[in-house]
Amino acid sequence: MASVVEVAKLAGVSVATVSRVVTNSAFVEPQTRQKVEKAIKELNYVPNLLAKGMKKKSGAFIALVIEEVSRELFSSVISSIEESVSRRGYTLLLVNTAVRKGQTEDEIIGRLLGRMVDGIIVISDTKLFNKMKGSGIPMVLMNCFHEEGQVQKVRVDDYKAGVLAGEHYADLGHRKLFCLTGGGVNSTQRLSGFRDSLGRRGISLPEAQVFQGDFEYASGVAAARHIMKTGIDVSGIWAQNDLMAIGAMSELSRSGVRIPDDISILGMDDSPITQYCYPRLTTLRQPIQQMAIKTVEILLDLRDRKNVEKIDAVFSPELIIRESTRRLA
Repeated sequence: MASVVEVAKLAGVSVATVSRVVTNSAFVEPQTRQKVEKAIKELNYVPNLLAKGMKKKSGAFIALVIEEVSRELFSSVISSIEESVSRRGYTLLLVNTAVRKGQTEDEIIGRLLGRMVDGIIVISDTKLFNKMKGSGIPMVLMNCFHEEGQVQKVRVDDYKAGVLAGEHYADLGHRKLFCLTGGGVNSTQRLSGFRDSLGRRGISLPEAQVFQGDFEYASGVAAARHIMKTGIDVSGIWAQNDLMAIGAMSELSRSGVRIPDDISILGMDDSPITQYCYPRLTTLRQPIQQMAIKTVEILLDLRDRKNVEKIDAVFSPELIIRESTRRLA
């Protein structure tokens, strides 16, 4: 059976253009439409679910495009979005781009658009978002940065997360702090908030006390080893997600460092694992369920043409104090 990628190649157009012709979801130049329709006929192309859904131009599917599903936070995100989508009578399609490395971006998009989805939620993978935005299918970004103006976004206030982290440590009397970042714009905003908050309390954070990680457990381990190897005098660490925080905490504990007696550790996300590690992790909670509900609401409003204005829905993180941070004497 021919694929949408083959149709696009034969017609000399993008996959998104083929989707617009098939779903009739946006204007396509008559000459271009003729080329696409000719290619469809020559290849005998039939999109998935088209026979069942053409009249209503819907397969009752919402797609979630995500780069990585193995992280603790993403399991909560997927579960919350699926629950919200299901309540509205839709089925969630998960597109995990991290495990499709043998496929080109066009093939991933082709498979996705061929499913006649009613909307697409994009987490992390803005490259695919850029390629899909011309498809005519409603799309919302969740917790990822995009510079383009007319983009619907739902996100946590990363700058405020940094402010809360700095205030927590300053209130506990810490002045020798270390930040483990994750990379990307979100991480940069968190670091800015952290630095600004500490600066207002007369506390500096030199570059030597910032370690570039990648939001994975191994970079938390690497940061802990860096601290011990260089002998940096640290009383508190803020890791910009829970996975890195637990990696650092585990490595420090294995080396005889007592948490929080010797070094306090603060994470971010409030992943399920934070309550089961020892000591239980102090963290900054993202209101994932509320964000998921808002994301689906915006997406379906777009589908029903109820709202076409730019939306940037920002949610505040919440400090959850457990056992991994302590007040200095």
